[in-house]
Amino acid sequence: MRLQHLLSALALCLASSGAVAHDISDVLKVGTFKSTTNNPRGLWVSNSIRGTVDLIDPLSLRLAIDYTFNAKQPPSDGASFPTSASHSLGGGAGLDWTISDHWGLSLDLSGTGSFKSTTSTTISFDTKLPNASGEIEGQLESRSWNAGASLSGYYDTAGDSKWENTITLGFDFNWVQSTQKINQAVDPKTGKPFDLAQVKTDCADPTSKKCPKFLKTVLQESSAGVGEMDVMVDWTQTFIQMIDWSINGAYYFYTQDPSALGYYSIAKQGAPTMNFGGGIPVSPMLFSVGTGIGVTYSGFRSDVDFSYGQYREDSTGSTSFSIGVGLKLRYDINDHWRVWVTGSWQQDRDSQIATSNSGSGGAGVRYTF
Repeated sequence: MRLQHLLSALALCLASSGAVAHDISDVLKVGTFKSTTNNPRGLWVSNSIRGTVDLIDPLSLRLAIDYTFNAKQPPSDGASFPTSASHSLGGGAGLDWTISDHWGLSLDLSGTGSFKSTTSTTISFDTKLPNASGEIEGQLESRSWNAGASLSGYYDTAGDSKWENTITLGFDFNWVQSTQKINQAVDPKTGKPFDLAQVKTDCADPTSKKCPKFLKTVLQESSAGVGEMDVMVDWTQTFIQMIDWSINGAYYFYTQDPSALGYYSIAKQGAPTMNFGGGIPVSPMLFSVGTGIGVTYSGFRSDVDFSYGQYREDSTGSTSFSIGVGLKLRYDINDHWRVWVTGSWQQDRDSQIATSNSGSGGAGVRYTF
């Protein structure tokens, strides 16, 4: 019912106050993750509805509603705990100001409601127990929400030559609040319950090199909030009015050690992602770079982008990274209707030297009034 009410509110905003609705679009995505110790996630489905309202020249208002469903999954081979189904409902609003033919500013606000999930995860730790492997299965319970704001500005040469340029500078801030804990644990070899007190004792040992900070956070069953900030720059060159080539980069800052959140990807699930080629990182980012090329011809457009991101080092000193590629194919049917399909692939290596592959596919439609 909450989703129905929000959809009604969006439609009302697009039609009221004498404003002219510029466009409305709907995007459906399906994706999957290969679960690892740092990233115990699986199949997800999301739907995003977006609309643009022309207010007074030169201001435009953008509205968005995002719904994400993480599917229930049975225990994997040799595991004891299933992954529960979870739902996330969020939204946002943005204001675009076209200052002139060359300059523009955008302000965005977004957030998600509280979402809860339980999943199975592998817990690796140093242990002094005889005949113990130091690896058990735990049932992770989490409750999280996200809220953020972004400000960006651009300069566009906006000419009619065969070589045009656009430079964009952006600042983002996102607050992530998460409460995570391990409800119970079992020894995968015997299937019998495992005493979490022993894990806490072994992880509290300052000489422990195998127990990461995020696991220590989860074992303390505490709630934490972390502010994420990034500075982004993008440069796009347009050739002969039909080929766009772009390069971009971003650097990330945090108000405190992100390991205070526990499992990072769990805390971030459900957060809206605006980039069709990217996914949710499995660990806190340090920096990212990317490049892409787009070609437009007779109503068709294709975009391909490549990205590389390096994650922050954790207490083990391990360096982890992410690489990804995205594809988008678009067709303008006429002056009113536009359709597109997307696909992406991402590979992550986390601080436990575990590699996970994820992929997603989607389709969208937009109607311009």
